[in-house]
Amino acid sequence: MDGFLKISTAYDLRVGPFLDDTDGKSAETGLTVTQAEVRLSKNGGDMAQKNEATSLVHDELGYYILKLDATDTNTVGMLKVMIYESGALPVWHNYQVMPAIIYDSLFAAAATDYLPVDIVQYNGTAAHAAVTAGIIPVDIHQYNGTDTHAAVTAGIIPTDVHQWLGTDAHTAATAGVPYVDVHNWLGAAAPAMTGDAYAEAVLVHAHVADCATATLQGTIHTDVDEILTRVPDATAGANGGLTICGANAATTFATLTVTGQLLAGTMSVTGQLDAGNLLVDGTTVLTGTVGTGALTMASTTVTGALLAATMSVTGQLDAGNFLVDGTTVLTGAVTMGATAVNITGNITGNLSGTVGSVTGAVGSVTTKTGYELAATGADLILKSSTFALAIADAVWDEVITSANHAVADSSALYVRNLYQSVVTRIAQCGDAGGATTIDLDAAASAVNDYYKGQVIAICGGTGAGQARVCTSYVGATNVATISPAWATNPDGDSWFAVLNVGSVVVAALADGSITAASIATDAIDADALAADAVAEIWAHVGTVTSLAVELLLERCYEMLNNKMIITEATGNVALRNLADGADVATGNVADLGATTVRSVLTWV
Repeated sequence: MDGFLKISTAYDLRVGPFLDDTDGKSAETGLTVTQAEVRLSKNGGDMAQKNEATSLVHDELGYYILKLDATDTNTVGMLKVMIYESGALPVWHNYQVMPAIIYDSLFAAAATDYLPVDIVQYNGTAAHAAVTAGIIPVDIHQYNGTDTHAAVTAGIIPTDVHQWLGTDAHTAATAGVPYVDVHNWLGAAAPAMTGDAYAEAVLVHAHVADCATATLQGTIHTDVDEILTRVPDATAGANGGLTICGANAATTFATLTVTGQLLAGTMSVTGQLDAGNLLVDGTTVLTGTVGTGALTMASTTVTGALLAATMSVTGQLDAGNFLVDGTTVLTGAVTMGATAVNITGNITGNLSGTVGSVTGAVGSVTTKTGYELAATGADLILKSSTFALAIADAVWDEVITSANHAVADSSALYVRNLYQSVVTRIAQCGDAGGATTIDLDAAASAVNDYYKGQVIAICGGTGAGQARVCTSYVGATNVATISPAWATNPDGDSWFAVLNVGSVVVAALADGSITAASIATDAIDADALAADAVAEIWAHVGTVTSLAVELLLERCYEMLNNKMIITEATGNVALRNLADGADVATGNVADLGATTVRSVLTWV
């Protein structure tokens, strides 16, 4: 076997050597091996030519480069390559085509796949079917040589604690709840506890003379009444809550999370309150004075209504993005510096600085930095050229459509109607044009000669300022032919406008409207007039004969010049053509005794 190949993958393989079929040793380096001469057998299948169309190219020493594509290697199994070329001995190679996951797990530079492994039996017994795909089911029947207990809950291994650190465990007071005695806390002996079995089992506290020096760590589930007996200066709050005051009021929390309501008659922070993320939600109400000392909040989110009868900030309030919505009321003086502030609702008091936009009713703006509103909120007086220019730009950039500007007799309506009646289409060229053509955009009309007779002007880009008459238009290619030729051919960056000037048809000219002075020199020469006059004369149809002049003269000439055959026995008359090869007219002659009558000829 010559190697392993990855399924459905293109390869450049070196095959050979191709040796001379006479001496059996000389390398053949100039062979032409085509696609049809490379035969493949996929996994024992019938021979067929390779799918990749490239002929073999000689590398060196009689070895040639064979190209295979993904179709040639699309079958797992043995791939036999056989080549027989006149003048050389036969060459064949065998390759093993492998699934991608197996090939990559064996040969990839960094293992990108793993060999698939299915457990069918374990220790001679068929494995259980997996409850969850990819997870091996495990049943524990024995542990340390002893049969395990039956599981109380399916999927959960029953565990009984008989000893802890070499000592027999106590019998649980409550089924399923381990019995825990705390003998030491932070290195000191724990005092005796009172209360029911639940409190004795789970209450953990430190007996300290002053709770101001204690740090509460972790999460403690306890009975409030038991804490009240153990913590000095602790009193019961409303709804089962707990109030810590007095010497125990100062408490440090590594992480404090409040779900629901946090009620504080007076909350005083002396020093610095640092909160990486302080979240206040629900119906939390802060009343009184908040902000004695430094209050630093990296990120503060307020959902709902933030109500503060008196909010005092000493120092600087920095907010990267300060959003106030809902029913929040700000009274007094609020200074935001250069910070962007979005306010939805009402502002009572003074607002100074630059205002981006105002939506809703405004009583008055008295700073006069850009504009002023009268007391009625109706009259707008421009006070800044910058503001005036901004309004002008907005007017010019407004898109006029039938939906947003359709007021009768309005300027916008007249401008739109005038534009639509004069300009058929305006757009950027689809591609470069020629000397007498222009390539309109792909959305132009698909109807042939749709723009014929109209004027096409280049209004921007290459060739701007030129206008030509459209003489024809091909809807399938969006190419219009113009006349006369462009002075500068349009390009793909050119903008065009098709002007709806229509075609002019003149029924008659007034007497004396065309004079020698009104016609440019050589505009109409004698030869042109003569040619047109002759053509009109020859084509003119007479009212008596109903024949064109040219045809009438031709028949007269044939009557006078051509041979005429009269058969005496029958009286038939035949007028021959100039070459005497066929009849051009037939008739009949009758002998009436005193007279001989020829009938009207019938022209062939």
